[in-house]
Amino acid sequence: MLGYPTLNLFLYDLRAGLGQNEADIEQNRADFKRKLPARFDNALFDQSDNGLFETEYLELLGKDRVIQLSPVPDFPKHDGYYYPVRFNDSYGLLLNCSFAEDQETSDLTWLNTLQKLVADCVGNQKGTLGETWVFSAQLDYLEQSAELATKIYKTLMPDADADENQIGQSDFLGGVIFEFWGYHSPAQVEGKHHVIITFYADKNALDRETEFYSDWMSLLWYRHKITWAYNQSRTVAHKLKQGAVQIQA
Repeated sequence: MLGYPTLNLFLYDLRAGLGQNEADIEQNRADFKRKLPARFDNALFDQSDNGLFETEYLELLGKDRVIQLSPVPDFPKHDGYYYPVRFNDSYGLLLNCSFAEDQETSDLTWLNTLQKLVADCVGNQKGTLGETWVFSAQLDYLEQSAELATKIYKTLMPDADADENQIGQSDFLGGVIFEFWGYHSPAQVEGKHHVIITFYADKNALDRETEFYSDWMSLLWYRHKITWAYNQSRTVAHKLKQGAVQIQA
């Protein structure tokens, strides 16, 4: 059994790209807002976002910090929240969702349900800079973690190759953390993904994980921003080479 299964989506959007004007920035903001529920405080969001020209880490909902998930009919009992922030020229969103009851490891149909619930909460929209799925749960027998991580990864990303895409495994808070990365060429968007799966030996360690969410928000933003910038540079380099060939011709 998996105790307190939680699925987090860390999603990142570009707020202000190089050369973009005010109309572009407003459009980027509107696109990001569409990932939030309609009941959020729009005026507070805009006031926070416009208050500073540059900011390393800004919570966009003021003292409220988060928007609690509303119960979704016909889904298992769950809870969670939206947590939007700004990093200088980017937006970040943590969508947290967990099932209240323990879940079986033999049949992971419930994980498809949880993933659909999270994706629906952001309108099935992708992050322009990238996104990371983070699954965590309490597992009594950590010696089963490697096999179970592969099984969970294949459930979240059914078309991916787990053996090829696993890039790391390490200890974390007395548990085990696994990392998978499906990367393709800069021009190929479909199929790109980043997944982290963590199992903890007890509930206390699982609870402590939440203390690191702000750090993870920043760390994963750096990761996706660097990858995005690299892809942009390769695209520009390709266009320059094509232009050079045409000029020489």
